[in-house]
Amino acid sequence: MDLKQILILGLLLVPVLTNRCRQEHANGKWLKKHLQLRDSSVAASLADPGPSCPVELYRKHPPTSMAGRSLSPWRYVNRTLTDHFPSSYIEAECLCQGCIMIQNDTGAGKGLDITDDYVSKPLMQTRMFLKKEPCGDEGGYHFKPVYLKVAVGCVCLRPETTQSG
Repeated sequence: MDLKQILILGLLLVPVLTNRCRQEHANGKWLKKHLQLRDSSVAASLADPGPSCPVELYRKHPPTSMAGRSLSPWRYVNRTLTDHFPSSYIEAECLCQGCIMIQNDTGAGKGLDITDDYVSKPLMQTRMFLKKEPCGDEGGYHFKPVYLKVAVGCVCLRPETTQSG
């Protein structure tokens, strides 16, 4: 989400975050009408390259997306939380345990290989969701803001080392 979307979401959430009980039929329509925020650039790049580390793909056809060009490539997967709003979101999933490295010592151009000298780790971002919580005796509910960590990409890192002392 960019800053503009966050500000719009914040302004729209002021009446939602009150503690009054809402009924399912009325509030479901309100949410659908007022909170239709989608990141079209991420949704458009949901092409599923498969769950394996794509080293052979790099050798044949260099990828053009940021997720594919990374030394720690990832793919986007849809996640669902039925009692939250939004109920579905897109999250990055790392494709390699190690990192894809360029080996220049092959003598004939660039060679690619996976190395375990480095590790692929998800890059986490905290995002706000609204969790539906029951209230009242007639099946009503209210929304409570909750913050969840969501993977937005993957990075290549040196492995953690234990300090002996």
